[in-house]
Amino acid sequence: MELRISESITTGSDSRLQTKKLLAVNYLFCIVLIEILPQVEFHLSACEQQVRYLLDSSFQQVQYKDPATLGPNNTNSLVVAETYAEVIGVLSETHFTQIHKQFMGILTELKKDSSATVAHNLISLLMAMKFVKIKTNQVDDFEMGIKFLDDLGSFLLEVKDKDVKHAVAGLLVEILLPVAAQIKREANIPALIAFVGKLYGPTSELASKKQHKLAAYPLLTCLLCVSQRQFFLSNWVPFLNNTLANLKNRDSRISRVALESLYRLLWVYMIRNNCDGNSATRTRLESICGSLFPKGNRGIVPRDAPLNIFVKIIHFIAQQKLDFAFKDVIFDLLACNRSQRSLYPERMNIGIRALMVIADGLQQKDEPPAMPKSMGIIADGLQQKDEPPAMPKSMGPSASGTMQRLKKKTYITRPLTVDIARSIGLDQYYIPCRKAFDSILRILDTQVCRPLMMTAVQRGKEPEELLGGEVKPKLDLFRTCVAAIPRLLPEPMTYTELIDILTRTTVHVDEELRTMAGNTLQNMLGEFPEWREQIIIAEITLLHNQLTDFYPAVLDEALRLLHQMVVTWKSAALQEKKKEQEKDSNSFENSHTAPPLYVLNYASVLHAVEGLALCMLCQIRPQPRKIAVSMLKEVKQIISILALDNADVPVITVLDEATPYVVRKYIEHIPLYERMSWNLDFASVCDKVAAIDTDVCLVNSDKGNEYLQWDPWACALSGYAERRHLISRCPSAVANAWPTLFNKLMAVNAYVDPSNPQNENRASLLRGSKSKGSSVCGEALSQEGCLSLWQKYLVLCCAFAPSPHSSNSLISRSFSPTSSMETDVMRSVSSSLRTASRISSTATLSQLFTKTAAMLRWENMIDIRDSVVLGIGSLNAVAFETFLEDLNQRGILRDAMEKKVRF
Repeated sequence: MELRISESITTGSDSRLQTKKLLAVNYLFCIVLIEILPQVEFHLSACEQQVRYLLDSSFQQVQYKDPATLGPNNTNSLVVAETYAEVIGVLSETHFTQIHKQFMGILTELKKDSSATVAHNLISLLMAMKFVKIKTNQVDDFEMGIKFLDDLGSFLLEVKDKDVKHAVAGLLVEILLPVAAQIKREANIPALIAFVGKLYGPTSELASKKQHKLAAYPLLTCLLCVSQRQFFLSNWVPFLNNTLANLKNRDSRISRVALESLYRLLWVYMIRNNCDGNSATRTRLESICGSLFPKGNRGIVPRDAPLNIFVKIIHFIAQQKLDFAFKDVIFDLLACNRSQRSLYPERMNIGIRALMVIADGLQQKDEPPAMPKSMGIIADGLQQKDEPPAMPKSMGPSASGTMQRLKKKTYITRPLTVDIARSIGLDQYYIPCRKAFDSILRILDTQVCRPLMMTAVQRGKEPEELLGGEVKPKLDLFRTCVAAIPRLLPEPMTYTELIDILTRTTVHVDEELRTMAGNTLQNMLGEFPEWREQIIIAEITLLHNQLTDFYPAVLDEALRLLHQMVVTWKSAALQEKKKEQEKDSNSFENSHTAPPLYVLNYASVLHAVEGLALCMLCQIRPQPRKIAVSMLKEVKQIISILALDNADVPVITVLDEATPYVVRKYIEHIPLYERMSWNLDFASVCDKVAAIDTDVCLVNSDKGNEYLQWDPWACALSGYAERRHLISRCPSAVANAWPTLFNKLMAVNAYVDPSNPQNENRASLLRGSKSKGSSVCGEALSQEGCLSLWQKYLVLCCAFAPSPHSSNSLISRSFSPTSSMETDVMRSVSSSLRTASRISSTATLSQLFTKTAAMLRWENMIDIRDSVVLGIGSLNAVAFETFLEDLNQRGILRDAMEKKVRF
């Protein structure tokens, strides 16, 4: 294929397109080679000829090509050259000597070249070797690798061209960094000692010159990292002092190189060489930490450096000097010893992350951390001549992506308790850190959580404006805090306060923060069975108090999170039940222990979820209705798994059983034969009925079909709320639904009430279809949508209206005002809802009656008045008598009788 494409290029219909195809073929060819060449070591003798061909092709493909000739394909050509360099790197595992020999042969030929492109050719050749690996597990292999390094070192000393010299230095760093990371103790190999001695002095001189500093600094670091212990301790102090001074360099690249060098040198000093004397070590560490985290400073040095580097530095220190790492560094970063609390976002972020990493390593009994194998800023040394300086980046393979297979660290998410902290030796440091964490969370809640909730943000501002500037580092700190929970818990903050903060964060403007808070709450649901009640109630309270129907996208997201929480609860309950069954099967005695006290409240919490789901069934959009139905199904399964004796009948069970009756009696908008062909389960009927549109043109009072003007789904909800169904069998869910239904009705009523000046120009609000400008967070709810919601809320509010004498008792709807109360209706509503905003039933009933009575007088609003009639027809029996008294006091009954006599 390559030959055919090459021929087509020479005949050339469209050379650029053909060149692009050829590059694509070569790229795919390299991807395949990178995957299969590691198997060559098992077939060395049989593959010699093919390996020789591949090496020849690879060195040919990496040769310099004039960008002017390649045109728009220049970038693709560089990518292909890098993938061929990866092929050479893979082959270096089995054919290192052959690659070394071939490289030196090409290098010798290029030295004789005097053309203008010789520097470019040399740099391209050097870049081809950046993935070459030196084996250190066998002395012979190691010495062969050192011989290659020595040849490169000789070339570095003799070459005069600045760019080529920098490229050689960069290549040496690329190869030496993995070697330094593999040396667990000092390498007592004469060839390596000689190599370090040969290059250290000249490289130190280069590092002192401004034009060579960026290239020489990393190389000097690598030479120290592979040197013997005595050589390191003798030479690293002057270099350390120079490095600390360069941390404040105005050139951000130099300060970044200094930081990269520092934390590699510190790894060698602390982990490989085990420090030196106590006083000397403390002096060095105080100097290092004082430069990175200046006392009395709000920031870190250098600014804008990746925080993970600082975290690793503290982690390295903690390997040998745990007390110093906490008392002198982490305590200062977290402001543990300061009475006046202020935020220092970057410093606190580093402190929390360092605490988590150290505790995790101690608890998992990890090996000491490995030395970082890549140094970002040295990318400048290996770029093509005359190219602009590259930004700091990892020099790991970036073309194919096939060699970047990193073993991801798994961190513990279970809470770090005081007992665990004591067992790993952190007890004296842990409590001050938890107290500092408490203060940090409270300040963040005040400064970047509450003001940036999607229900509180200022209109007209984009998220970039809200989340930029000084807010950004605070948000980064907040993300770290949320991610640390529940592993790290604040002290003395109560768990209810913590849950409230996290719940508010689930509606934050920042999407990443919202997701993290939701995940944290779900983790807590699994880890803390005794907290499940409060977590669910907090989310329901948020939906009840702050997320109105004018936030449709936010409302949907919060509902999805609540659904995920319920699913997480079900999964945790299944696992706990399985463990209990295994424990019972292994025990000799069949002793059944009483469940914990918090389990007794589970029924009330689950009924609170059902109550919210009943409210969401009024939604005009299908998505929240589907989520509500799914939540009801999950609640039913949880009740079954937990075998809760104090629970009412699951709402979804009642709805499913009532569906055939409701379809026959209440849905007259569709012919009976068609209705009987439906799947008569609640979920299916909900989708079908809610999609039916009303047509007021079909209404004819002479034919007795006034019901056609009513919303079909509102009629269905009225049927489900009959005496025999929800009210008598699910009293707790109904009682939980009432406050939310009433609040939502009152919120929507403002956009329906014709006494509102904004609505006075509408002759018929029910027939109005223009959009009303009530948008929040870029979303809008139309006037028609408000009316549709209002109709359904009114029906269920009337149906679920509680007794004016007791907020916790409901009587089944009946047209007989003297019907007796049933015992199951007298059950206590969720005790956990005492934390939620409860509304006096007497006050709310009075407001409801006031609104409905006023609407009955709207002579010119017949359609709205008829909807009120539908709602009153659904009124609960215990409230119906009170409503009649209210109508009588207002004179509405008297007026109606007078009109009847008149006509």
